[in-house]
Amino acid sequence: MSLLGRGGLTALHKQAHPDAAHLHQLLPYRYFNDDLGLFDNHQSLGFGKHLSLLGGANNELIMALNDVVMRLPEGDKWDYQFVMTGNNQVGHIIDKNLKEASVRGGMVETIAQHQAIYAHYAAENGYNTRLGEAYRFDLKNYQAQFYCTSTASEEAVSHLKDTLDYAFVQAGLDHQPMGPTDIIDQVGQVLNFNSQRTTPRHPHYNPDEYLHSQMLELDSEFLIHRDYVESRCTFEHQTAPAHTRIVNFTLRKLPAEFRLYAFSNCLASLRNAANALRCPFRISCNFRIEPTGKQKVANENKIRSLTKTVNSPMAMFTPTAKKELEERKHLQEAFLRDECKIARMVFTLTLFTTSTRMKGDVASALSVFSEAGLPMIEANMIQGQTLLASLPFNMLSFFNDCKIAGRVRTIKTTNLINFFPIVGEYKRIMGGMLLPTMRHQISYFNPFDMNTDNYNMAITGVSGSGKSFLTQNIAHSVFARGGKVWILDKGDSYKKFTQTMNGVYMTSGQIFLNPFTHIKTMENAVGTAFKDAKHLTADTTQTEHPLTLILDDITGLIAAMAAPNTDLDDTLDMALSDAILLAWDRHQQATLIDHVQEALFELSVHRDNDRRIKDLGHQLNKYCTTGIYGDIFNQPSQLDPDAHLTTIELDGFSDNVLRPVIFALIVSINQAMYLAGGRSLPKVCIIEEAWKLMSGSNRQSRAFIDKGYRTARKFGGSFATVTQGISDFFQSDESQAAYNNSDIKIILRQGSDFDKFVKANPDAFYPHHVRLIKRFPTAKEAGFSCAMIQAGVTITFHRLFVDPWSIALYSTDPKEYEFCEQLTQQGTPLLAAIEQTAWHFYPDNMATFEAIKAQYSKEPRHDE
Repeated sequence: MSLLGRGGLTALHKQAHPDAAHLHQLLPYRYFNDDLGLFDNHQSLGFGKHLSLLGGANNELIMALNDVVMRLPEGDKWDYQFVMTGNNQVGHIIDKNLKEASVRGGMVETIAQHQAIYAHYAAENGYNTRLGEAYRFDLKNYQAQFYCTSTASEEAVSHLKDTLDYAFVQAGLDHQPMGPTDIIDQVGQVLNFNSQRTTPRHPHYNPDEYLHSQMLELDSEFLIHRDYVESRCTFEHQTAPAHTRIVNFTLRKLPAEFRLYAFSNCLASLRNAANALRCPFRISCNFRIEPTGKQKVANENKIRSLTKTVNSPMAMFTPTAKKELEERKHLQEAFLRDECKIARMVFTLTLFTTSTRMKGDVASALSVFSEAGLPMIEANMIQGQTLLASLPFNMLSFFNDCKIAGRVRTIKTTNLINFFPIVGEYKRIMGGMLLPTMRHQISYFNPFDMNTDNYNMAITGVSGSGKSFLTQNIAHSVFARGGKVWILDKGDSYKKFTQTMNGVYMTSGQIFLNPFTHIKTMENAVGTAFKDAKHLTADTTQTEHPLTLILDDITGLIAAMAAPNTDLDDTLDMALSDAILLAWDRHQQATLIDHVQEALFELSVHRDNDRRIKDLGHQLNKYCTTGIYGDIFNQPSQLDPDAHLTTIELDGFSDNVLRPVIFALIVSINQAMYLAGGRSLPKVCIIEEAWKLMSGSNRQSRAFIDKGYRTARKFGGSFATVTQGISDFFQSDESQAAYNNSDIKIILRQGSDFDKFVKANPDAFYPHHVRLIKRFPTAKEAGFSCAMIQAGVTITFHRLFVDPWSIALYSTDPKEYEFCEQLTQQGTPLLAAIEQTAWHFYPDNMATFEAIKAQYSKEPRHDE
């Protein structure tokens, strides 16, 4: 049909001037005042702040926040908003860690790339597990913001902004100001959400154009449905249009009780992993403070009215009047003590989902909020209003609409604080081993970045808990970043890992442990003679001199050798220390245990023929060159301080000599830690099956572990002791000393002895933590491992996910280990053997992983 036939130029002109406006024209954002840090919006002013999300809360924090809220301006000219967002835009964090974990190149870089690719996949799709589609374990980053908007004067808004700069910090909330690019990004993320983006957006800002015109894609479409808003648009670098279903929820009712510290339970349930916010989300709490004078008058009037009702025959018809009167009187007292004010609150949850996932995402969100104690309901028929009202600086014009819709809740400020979405997960994103939290926050574990007094670790988990996977991952993450790793193994668990990393693998026949081997090198490094170790003072950067610490180590070692089951008093301990220095002064690098024995005999004569000192020397007979263990403790130490990865297989040593061997290794490793480089270089020693290797019952053995572990801390090192169960740490004084000297404790799935331990040590764990630990599944059952990490006073819960190739690398399963070992014995190169093992035992997972690698190795990630 011709143009004229369809209405001609008149129709064309009418279509060129449609009645429908573009959504960006309805947004309030106009300009940003750089001088004042304020947003000049349509008929209002505002400012925003990025907040540091809290990992927990207590009553002191609630009281501090209430003090802040009580000082906020009152009335309908002001609106305040706390917001939490959770999305999968974590690609930049993954890529940063990849770069840091690839510095060694070669196989280390290949493994880092595998882990990064799997993490990028998980950010979009969730990790592959054995639990089914009802469970989704993706990687999110939770963030928080605060917004204030007002129709008051510029001076008043600017004054409040400056006041909150200090008030938030005093309350424990670190913050950064928001600028124009931030608000463009925040609004764009809501209205033009892009589910394919895994890195943050850095939008361009043109100060010569209105802010609202820079927030949406030009082809944006919004279709309002009864139970969701559909957003459609296209993004640069993406061929297919983005379709997002935006689903909004509001509070069904105020809960009877809800506390701020429980807010993180709204993100994901620790008890039921299927209950979680599976998709990206936004939680918003808007509020305003009601004028206190009016509220006091209204409350007094209500008290008088209720008093009349309660004292009249009408009381029998209004049974709730008495309870309400009590509540009103409590409020009256709170007003008099200036403990609280009255606020009006609008609470909103927004999900960003798709047509295929909407049903499951909505059901899971309702379940997790209900379990946390916040009953929610979909904002059906008012989805558009709910969405726009929750945007930054936009509630003032929508508040009455929310009130009409029944979404406004009247609440005391002391209760209002509990609804602030500012408590999420304690996050560590500075790099290390990828260990996401159980609430899906991307997080990395690095023992040297945990804000603890020392870096030592106590790791415990029953067979099948994933303990070996986790420990080898820790070793790999330290090694990959240029650090140095020593592993004391028993059972070849680390053989594949060590050989794959081209590390040094030593068996019992290759291990010699003369504790004096590296002292001359240490003397040269510090410029001081070891013979003066008793009288040395530390410099300003140290609490004790390095040679003094080494003297303590060697004294403790030889004391444990000479008297494995009896205590040495201070006199004998001092004599042994003197004998060590005397032997070194005479023989230097050639010092042997024989020379220490000779010095003890000599000192016994000089000290009034003290028979105890002489007997101590005789007790060293079997460790002298002519003794049955003479070669082990007198030949030069074979531990190379320049080696970056050394695994020492302890099978082959008899039980009688195993403990002194362990202690001698600790002495040598402490010396190697000092010689390995500066304190900033990460250094870790892992002791497997520690309780079996540390067994004694005397004071000096326990003191040796205390001193040895403290020495590692002062040299920038870490000892990680590993056991099958937490009760194993209490099998001997030495292993208990190792546990007590470890500020980082990692608890994986426990065995049947766990109940006995908890019963015998009721204060060791909080009851709800015990319940969670007992719910940890086996790694085989779930396809991942679970762990509780206690770093100082901070306790977090995590999951470890491993790609199938790495499973074959780290696995200690007898069948998988034997299969790989047979391949290598037949001449198959180790890396090829690991690959074949993975395909043999996990063919479907490997096929999926190869497809993931093919996709994510080619797929570009834009950081616009």
